[in-house]
Amino acid sequence: MTITMRYGSKNKKDSKSQYIYLRIKHNNLDWDKSLKVKIDAKDWDFKKGEITHKHSFGNPIHSQNLKEISQMVNSTFYALKHKAEEFSFSNRFILKEWVQDKNRKAFIDECETWYREYLETKQIIRQPYITDLYKEFITQRHKIGEIGNQRLTRVKNIHRNLLAFEYHYGRRIRTDELSTELWVQEMIPYFREDYEHGMFSEAVTKKGTPKSFSGIGLEDSTIKTIKDGIQQVARKKGNKYNFHWDILNDDSFTIKPTTKPKLFLNENQVQSILEFNGSDVHNLANKKWFFSMLFYGCFRISEVYISLEGKTPKQVWENEITKRPNAEGELVYYWKCANLKQSGEIHNKNLPMFEQLGELLFGGFKNAEAGNFPNSFPKLFARNTYRNALKEIAKKVDIEGRIISHTMRRSFLNNLKKKRTNHSDMMQYSGHQTESALLSYLDASDNYVPTEVKLNQ
Repeated sequence: MTITMRYGSKNKKDSKSQYIYLRIKHNNLDWDKSLKVKIDAKDWDFKKGEITHKHSFGNPIHSQNLKEISQMVNSTFYALKHKAEEFSFSNRFILKEWVQDKNRKAFIDECETWYREYLETKQIIRQPYITDLYKEFITQRHKIGEIGNQRLTRVKNIHRNLLAFEYHYGRRIRTDELSTELWVQEMIPYFREDYEHGMFSEAVTKKGTPKSFSGIGLEDSTIKTIKDGIQQVARKKGNKYNFHWDILNDDSFTIKPTTKPKLFLNENQVQSILEFNGSDVHNLANKKWFFSMLFYGCFRISEVYISLEGKTPKQVWENEITKRPNAEGELVYYWKCANLKQSGEIHNKNLPMFEQLGELLFGGFKNAEAGNFPNSFPKLFARNTYRNALKEIAKKVDIEGRIISHTMRRSFLNNLKKKRTNHSDMMQYSGHQTESALLSYLDASDNYVPTEVKLNQ
């Protein structure tokens, strides 16, 4: 695996300034990334593949700029070079499979993860986060009187909507990252199907207590308002910051009406995903473990990370697992794990644990009781790795419709409903505080016949 720096995507001299690119290549797999730093051809050494200072003497400002750019670029280069070499050494068989399958997407996703992790670790600010810039924009307009107090409440809601998406997505989104693909493939479906009303809301009742909300999903008219808000900021701030060109394209950055219902999986469909054995899905065991966590823990995708990151199985067992009697007097294990509230705060829920959850976390309850624990939980990949794999596997097992991580949570609750579990018990799994919030997860159109009803008598 080789990594090089290039002057522009073609690495050729040009009369115009070009961006510096990083290229990581392994056989028929390659990844090219613009560092969003432009320099002139005279400041680039094409033979050595690096920035040169030989034309900057006599111009101390230009020389200093080149020095700072060179330090930043070299730091990025060597960090990714280390990541690439480490991955190449530890994952030879995975790389071999990717090469054989010409799986360039998997290779690109892995390189993107290295790059994103480096930026977050070093806190290198390229372009502002869209949520921060939007908040700054509406605050400035309010100060000069362009936004009145009544309208300010409405535009603040857009800011909360964007914050909620970033929390769901697992990372913050910069202005130059917000493309049509992200908007259409991730943001619109999230706002339509997963957004929980009241996320990050500061609204209070007349008594001063936090206002309660219920319901899942936003109307298309509200999503259009979010889109218009983003575009307004881009048009006002486009001369100062870099935005993805898609944002300003009304034909691509849009919202198309839909009447598609939310998807619920029955037990057989869930098991077909959890028991899938195709050899062409990389890190399949890890991904099925994660999907099982989503299902048997009735988790949102972020809650799995919050509950497990930085912990060992032994620490979870000793600090978060208790044994208490259920309604029938049977002793049952409970897990005090993460629960994301509609306010955006992270609380806990006391989750009654199925045997399957004990297997996933500890290799079984008997194993944990004997003091035998796995050294660690399976590695947590980037959230999009699991989202994409879930869609891929669902397609391979002939499940139609758009499958998202939240589908596992909704399906878990609907399968509990078919077992005649009452709503208060179901809320222990979901973490909902109100029955109305729970009902928004259930499929009211599923008029199944209860198995205990004797129809022939």
